Formats: sequence, structure tokens, C-alpha cells
Amino acid sequence: MTKQTLESALQTFGDEALLLTVGDSGPHTCTVSVELIDRTITCIPSQTSAGNIKTQPNISLVWPAIESGGYAIIANGVTVLEADEAGFSRATIQLTKSVFHRAGPRPEGREGLCSSDCLELV
Repeated sequence: MTKQTLESALQTFGDEALLLTVGDSGPHTCTVSVELIDRTITCIPSQTSAGNIKTQPNISLVWPAIESGGYAIIANGVTVLEADEAGFSRATIQLTKSVFHRAGPRPEGREGLCSSDCLELV
């Protein structure tokens, strides 16, 4: 697989992702519609996710693999919340890293810190 951008990957994976947050009561996951501009994603998180982000702004977004055994996308970032016109919390996520990831050992000859089959998205 050749180097790919997150923007081009999302043309295949779509604009719905799982947003993973952690708060005082533990982890929480919700589905969000995302908009990517450069290395920044915006979305409207669930009320629980917004509460978690207020205390812990580091999040992960996951786009599950499209086919069995295929790559998923995992993107990590730091989030800032703002209220939108309708009163919902709007999350702006500055991405710190995004990768194609799938279970299994790293292919021979591929460099990287991850021991799984992991390719950084540029």
C-alpha cells in the first residue's frame, strides 16, 4: 500500500466516524459526521462526549474497516469545544496522527513503532 492522505482515504471511508472519549465515568463512544479541512476535523459530539472532552480533550476517531481483514482508520487529536448557533457543542479537532491500521504483524521490511500492520496517513 502506498502513502495516502487522510483526505483521499475519507473519499472511500466516508464522513461518519466513531468518536472515542474518556471522562470521569470511563470511556464513551458515539457516531459523528465529520468535516476535514487540512489536518483539522470538526463535528458535533454527543452530550456525553462533549462533557468528557471538557475534562480530557485528547480523543480518537475510528473509521472501521470496510471489508473483513481490511484496514481501519484511526486518527488521534486534541479537541476544543465551542457552542454552535443551535446551542450544540461543536468540536474542532487538531489531528496529531492518523493511520491505516489492521490486526496482525507488521509486514517484513516496513518501518515504524507499531508492531501491527500500520501505515501513517500523510
